[in-house]
Amino acid sequence: MSPYDLQRLLREEGRNLDHVTIYRTLELLCSQNLAHRVTSLGGFVRCSLDKEDACHRYMVCRSCGTFSEFADEALCQKEEEAVKSYGFLAEQHVAESLGLCADCRQ
Repeated sequence: MSPYDLQRLLREEGRNLDHVTIYRTLELLCSQNLAHRVTSLGGFVRCSLDKEDACHRYMVCRSCGTFSEFADEALCQKEEEAVKSYGFLAEQHVAESLGLCADCRQ
């Protein structure tokens, strides 16, 4: 959901929050790995993995909008090695794959 979607739902329930408060709350949830910003969807999703899992990865179907999340420790370590080879200190790894899910490919 986008922050605007959340604001609309809150208004329908008779509540009102400004965009700044909604964005700050979503950023707090992201910092705690309870939610993720998904650029290709233009919104946020609830985290479906444990906070301790390796870097979280997202797959988004461009046809039906299905969102899937997974973690891969080996991939995370490989990315860390790559950025370190450039002298870079990564604070977070973010990866989205946009394409077609198995159902939409058929």
